[in-house]
Amino acid sequence: MLNKNIKISIIISATFFVYLIGSVIYFSYLKSTLIFQQTQLARLLRVTSSNDAEKFSYDDYSSMPNDQVNNRISELIEEIETMREEIEMQREEIKTQKEKQNNEVIFEIVRNAIDPDTNLKYSEYIQRRLNTINQQYNWALEKQTNNMYFISLASSNGVGLFWEVNSGTRTVKLINGNYLLEKKYGINSTSIDNTFNIENISLEEVYLRSKKMILFFSSDGIEYKISGSIKNNSGENITDCNLGIEFVTVYSNNKIFKLSANDITFERPTLSKPWLPNRVRNFTITTEYINVEYKNYDPNEAVVKIFINAEDAMGHKYNGAFPERNIKKTIRKIKLTS
Repeated sequence: MLNKNIKISIIISATFFVYLIGSVIYFSYLKSTLIFQQTQLARLLRVTSSNDAEKFSYDDYSSMPNDQVNNRISELIEEIETMREEIEMQREEIKTQKEKQNNEVIFEIVRNAIDPDTNLKYSEYIQRRLNTINQQYNWALEKQTNNMYFISLASSNGVGLFWEVNSGTRTVKLINGNYLLEKKYGINSTSIDNTFNIENISLEEVYLRSKKMILFFSSDGIEYKISGSIKNNSGENITDCNLGIEFVTVYSNNKIFKLSANDITFERPTLSKPWLPNRVRNFTITTEYINVEYKNYDPNEAVVKIFINAEDAMGHKYNGAFPERNIKKTIRKIKLTS
């Protein structure tokens, strides 16, 4: 596996090197052509300039009738305009090629950066996270400020991976899963739409828990709990399904807690006992907890995201998130009642 990864890295690096060499050669060709055309245009402009008007009219064309001289002048003017247009097109082409070269350098910074959570180069991280065999993903770049860039590797429906890059320091931050960066760039979790709906919320609370540990030690904290039911609107028999949750709180100075599920109660469907269309299944989710000391502080933001990953009998997958739940007011009640 390691040898395969090394080979992949070598192939990617070699391809990028060949691309840069080709781009430099093509860029040099365009620049030479532009210089030549600018020289030609300057020559034509000198011919038709006021300083040479007398020479142009009498020395070269003194024997021509006026209408022929006028026609020749019109032809020269058209030639000048055509050459100006060609030069402008060449400039735009050079600008485009230069942008492509610069963009490719930024993309290479991303591919060579290390993901801090997995210690993988993003070139390998991409292969593991994205289904690049059955889905096409395209690189794109948006410049934010002098050295800051927003980079995306996304499919036509906007699903993919996103990064924030500082080209000056060559630092790369993955936006996916980073709540503040997702909010900054407007990156939303893929919606499950109406394929599944959360209905009949019977319980939703944020509370203080106190769990006795060994001897005199206890584990106190702030937990979130939700109970309700989910309706299958897919029109298909669902044979496998998992639920997930993110409990995100943001305090002053961007202190963030991002917690997952501690316990999920949900009857998972199987091939022998599928989840039938238009039927509901009950669920209860309890999250991990925040340190109890934070009950004395009001969060700037507090949201809950619930996810569903389902599959029907034919192998079609339904993955996405339900609408985000704002529980900021619910957390503040703890401070009032404690």
